[in-house]
Amino acid sequence: NVVCIDGGMCTDPYKISQYARKMEINQRKLLEHVFISRAFTVYQLTTLIQERLEDIILRNKPQVLIVGRFPLLFFDSDVPSKEAQVLVRNNLHKIKELTTKYSLVTVFTNSGSSVLSNSRNIRNILFDGVDEVVLMKQNDLVTRVDAIKKGKSTTILNLSKEQLRLCDFGLVM
Repeated sequence: NVVCIDGGMCTDPYKISQYARKMEINQRKLLEHVFISRAFTVYQLTTLIQERLEDIILRNKPQVLIVGRFPLLFFDSDVPSKEAQVLVRNNLHKIKELTTKYSLVTVFTNSGSSVLSNSRNIRNILFDGVDEVVLMKQNDLVTRVDAIKKGKSTTILNLSKEQLRLCDFGLVM
């Protein structure tokens, strides 16, 4: 089971079904194991994380929590910078607490480094608050994966036209 908290309209159930079909997996059964909840404002995201996420985890019993485009909403110009920083810290703390409590693998996604400017110090708060930062860059032939904090990298060859690639899942641009 997977829980997806979507902070940037990045989780597409139709794409999930499309990949299931490519991999010859029953689409309906697969989607029964994916719970998606969307937030459209930083305040909705905060309410979702602070007040509802634990109940969602208890109900769905996921092994994986994906928080899609987590930083995006914190850059909203209608949210004061200091308030955005407090909300990021509080939400990261809650997610870490739940990750540990329920032994989850938690993945935050972002849509490219240009979106993650440090104008509000959000990038520094995020980088300090996670175990690893992974940067993925893809072209037609290879995908480069860099573990920034560990200072390690690897390259994945894209050898087959039928091979699913990270961009197919919206993970790299």
